[in-house]
Amino acid sequence: MELTILGSRIAEFAGYMVQEMGDSRSAVWWTEQAVRIAALVGDRDMSSYALVRRSLIALYCEEPTQVVAFAQQVGRNPEVPSRIRWLAAQREAQGHALR
Repeated sequence: MELTILGSRIAEFAGYMVQEMGDSRSAVWWTEQAVRIAALVGDRDMSSYALVRRSLIALYCEEPTQVVAFAQQVGRNPEVPSRIRWLAAQREAQGHALR
């Protein structure tokens, strides 16, 4: 189980790295892989966090409507941990500011 969680985090990290290289498409792909791997061990928080990541990727691509849409999907779910909801609220605010 720990190795599966580690694999998920490595995929998440790879998403950050390719995003820093300017490859948004690969960043989304790696983020989706992180969610898929995390789901194998029942980690639902990763899917919520992935929406925050998608929101950030959209922010860097200057797509404010998508930034807000992804962030709001997280904010509407009371089962999501407060830290992830906080990050989503921050992204939503950034999306509105960008708009």
